[in-house]
Amino acid sequence: MKFELLSNEILIEYFEYLSIFDIFHSFDQLNYRFYKLLRTIPIHLNFQNVRKTKLFQFCRQKLSNSKIQQQIYSLCLSNKDAYGPIKAFLSRFPLDKFSNFHSLTLTQIEDENIAQLKSMLPISSKFFSL
Repeated sequence: MKFELLSNEILIEYFEYLSIFDIFHSFDQLNYRFYKLLRTIPIHLNFQNVRKTKLFQFCRQKLSNSKIQQQIYSLCLSNKDAYGPIKAFLSRFPLDKFSNFHSLTLTQIEDENIAQLKSMLPISSKFFSL
């Protein structure tokens, strides 16, 4: 059986084992069916241990799309690298842009990030996990 002939349910289950970066990179422009399917799955973004170029490319190409922003359910950011991804991400994408957002995980957070979050959290009071 060809991969493309698998049901959407099986494909979605398969996607759970891949990073969202690899999913979009591999399947987004494959054909119309995959394009539409990727616009229905919940997105759990984990930016830990992701190269800076991959992070910025994904944010520029995908996260500026309001439809994809609505698919974001969880976000994991880390200041492990020197370029300060938490500040950069939150400056570009305030949490209230993600209408289905439920979980935020931050590691190696700095005081500056806490101040940023304090101004956003009253707006984004729909968290299940923080």
